[in-house]
Amino acid sequence: MAQSYPIVGHQRSSSNACWPWISDQCLDTSTSGEYGASIILFRPHGGPNAFGGYTLIIWLSGPTGSGKTSLASIFSQLGYGIVREDAPMGLFEAFAVDPSRHCEAVQEALMRSRHQQYQLQSDKLNVVFDRSVDEDISVFCRLHRASGYLDAPSFSRLEGLAAELEADLPSPDLIIFLSANETVLRQRIDVVGHPKLIVDSLTEQVRLYDEWISCRSESVVKIDNSKCPPAMLDAILKGWLC
Repeated sequence: MAQSYPIVGHQRSSSNACWPWISDQCLDTSTSGEYGASIILFRPHGGPNAFGGYTLIIWLSGPTGSGKTSLASIFSQLGYGIVREDAPMGLFEAFAVDPSRHCEAVQEALMRSRHQQYQLQSDKLNVVFDRSVDEDISVFCRLHRASGYLDAPSFSRLEGLAAELEADLPSPDLIIFLSANETVLRQRIDVVGHPKLIVDSLTEQVRLYDEWISCRSESVVKIDNSKCPPAMLDAILKGWLC
């Protein structure tokens, strides 16, 4: 029987009281020893009624550099449908050069891409979102509004778009919130090469994320992987699944 760990926002008992739609056979836990991260992974069942008729929707959430995309790749190998960002690279590059001019277009493209990507997963019983539309508007659009990259009319229009798209998207059954201390996040962002404006606003992004996750009413699993880089998390889970 899997045990509860401190990183679990809603601790799991033997009766599965916190996650009644997950059977005892589809939840596994593993610890990474010296790397200090406890991992919870959900294995989707085959068959049409695996979760009592419910589709399992998971959001992978958290600040830039926290390891969401690495974890999404693991879920993909387990057969989950993955909703990723899929906006034009040229638009991102233009945003990095002139954020005030291109911010609204980038945020709209990101939100629409998540909605479109979900439609492509219609054949999947279990779907993981690599960041959500709600984070786009509640964290990043607020961040860019405060930074002066979005004016009030643009922000208001994006709020309306987010509400429209979210009405056509499922709510999460579970949010896996990944985080790391800010020093580690900055190191990872530097390695990837995110635009300077993302680096400069990281402190405010983390603050907005803390505010956002504290207001969520869904079941939440929190993972602090400050001592477990995304590459190590990937290796741990791949080794565990072999």
